[in-house]
Amino acid sequence: MIAIGVGAGIGYLLDRSFETAPAFLLVGLVAGFGSFVLLIVRMTRKLAEISEDDATTSNEN
Repeated sequence: MIAIGVGAGIGYLLDRSFETAPAFLLVGLVAGFGSFVLLIVRMTRKLAEISEDDATTSNEN
């Protein structure tokens, strides 16, 4: 969730600097949301690997 706020914040600051509101804010929100989704996908894959390793270990005993 922090990635979305950071992206929006950077976009907001760029919009204030270049007077382009809300163009950079929207780009920042999309980039932050994409970063957040990517993080969730990576975490889900890592958890799946861990649970597979646990299942394999318990089946060997």
